[in-house]
Amino acid sequence: MEAYFDGYDTALVLKRYICADCGCVYTIRPFGYWPRHHVPVRIIFNSLCHRVKHGVWDKSLFGRQRQRHWLKALGRNIKAYLGMSFGGDDMEGFFGLLHKDKIPILRAL
Repeated sequence: MEAYFDGYDTALVLKRYICADCGCVYTIRPFGYWPRHHVPVRIIFNSLCHRVKHGVWDKSLFGRQRQRHWLKALGRNIKAYLGMSFGGDDMEGFFGLLHKDKIPILRAL
């Protein structure tokens, strides 16, 4: 199976392994990329930091819509996993979710 990742010029061949016990398929991704995302974690983090700090999207990165999806997913995950009464800002929530071993911008709960 091949997939395109931001930061690579060509498609990468992804290795897949099947668990002998349960039959679950595991796909090995490049280091620094979350499941279901083709953008490096550091780019996503920098985008969200820029938005929280400056109040505008970083135009040097990706389109506004893609960055907005990350922020919306982050907000939903903060509410779902850290609770409605969480009082910190989005970046504190980002680190709180990482501390709970959750991917902060994963869209599927």
